Amino acid sequence: RAIAFGAMGTAGQRCTTLRRLFVHESVYDRLLPRLRKAYESVSVGSPLETEALVGPLIDRPAFEAMQTALAAARAAGGQVTGGARVETGSADAYYVRPAVVEM
Repeated sequence: RAIAFGAMGTAGQRCTTLRRLFVHESVYDRLLPRLRKAYESVSVGSPLETEALVGPLIDRPAFEAMQTALAAARAAGGQVTGGARVETGSADAYYVRPAVVEM
């Protein structure tokens, strides 16, 4: 829970948001499935209109930068869980499911 909250609890809107996690091999196989499940199940949407935990990215360039980083991770052999845009009916809103990248 602490890992998921540290990474998603403020949707990246603070300087202490978790961006990298080094996982020891002795706990990797138990931790990663739980972490992926948390990322896949977190609520994404407008916190003004719903109980969503994760709000939008600031704009299209931020969304494109995220997609570029995820594509680079995949090209380098990383496994990406999440990172897809969540459609909300507004073309100008960039809601995105948080991503776990395993390298």
